[in-house]
Amino acid sequence: MRKILLTIAFVLMSFSICFGQTNQNLANKINKMYELDQSVQTDVMIANQNGVTKEKMDELFKKVPETFKKHIPILKQIIAENGYPTYDLVGKTAGDNFFTMVQHSDADLQFQKDCLRIIAKLVKKKQANARSFAYLTDRVNINSGKPQIYGTQLDYKDDKAIPKNLKDPKNVNKRRLEMGLDSLEDYLRKATEFHQQMNKKN
Repeated sequence: MRKILLTIAFVLMSFSICFGQTNQNLANKINKMYELDQSVQTDVMIANQNGVTKEKMDELFKKVPETFKKHIPILKQIIAENGYPTYDLVGKTAGDNFFTMVQHSDADLQFQKDCLRIIAKLVKKKQANARSFAYLTDRVNINSGKPQIYGTQLDYKDDKAIPKNLKDPKNVNKRRLEMGLDSLEDYLRKATEFHQQMNKKN
């Protein structure tokens, strides 16, 4: 009986090796980093709604880019040791969470450019999200002083969301549709509503 169980275990192990196996430890590490990435931003929004002192707001605002920057060498190490975290490697949730932190790595433009080239290939293999490619393309372009393509990067004027420097606005919705994004008009409306809600004082 024991021999049969060992044989079954070996077959299952071989199956997982042949067909790929999610690295749960790596996924957990990524997700934990993502939780911190999000929490420092949430702290700012909650504090702003609660009307804390300017000194406290300044402290919380400063913590956001500091956290993003601290994550960059860890993200690089993950890629160096495991390759870029694909959906097969870490699952869709952790894969998308990893991307979000790359998107926030504005302190290292070259790193964002390197990841963009990788993501472009992974999208074709369905190992990354096409929307992620669109967002990072725009982020890299804006950070490089170039016009964005898909209108994902925003400014706010009179409490309303507006796209930053945008190439060929007339055809932007066609490009967005190709990436699985909603229309620019809907995107701006939702961003405006969220911005106004987050800046509403309690």
